[in-house]
Amino acid sequence: MCEGTSGKKFKPDLRLENINANNFSGIVLIGGNGAKDYKNNSKLHKILNDFNKSNKIVAAICVAPVILAAAGLLNGKSATCFPEVKQDLIKPDIDYKDLPVVAAKNIITANGPKASFEFAETILLLLNKRTR
Repeated sequence: MCEGTSGKKFKPDLRLENINANNFSGIVLIGGNGAKDYKNNSKLHKILNDFNKSNKIVAAICVAPVILAAAGLLNGKSATCFPEVKQDLIKPDIDYKDLPVVAAKNIITANGPKASFEFAETILLLLNKRTR
């Protein structure tokens, strides 16, 4: 069972350990305080790297780009994140951008809720290009 910050509970469609990159076009990580709990999750890092190695879309918004950084997916790429955690992205091997949304090949990052519409549009545009 999963629980949001407002206390609402729901049953997930799929458990983390059952995610297979071959079955999806991409993966999207949402932010919020709970995202920090996954920063050093080795199971999630493996899944994210599998998606990336398959050139699938890997997207993260708000705090969640720090998970991508911890998994090594942002090395040599431009990215953004929620301003309060940008120190996790300001590193020699990551080109931090103070922008709402940054797309670097198959990886899309966004800096927070105000960027959510542009984030979604960017994901959809990339998905659309890949299905042509």
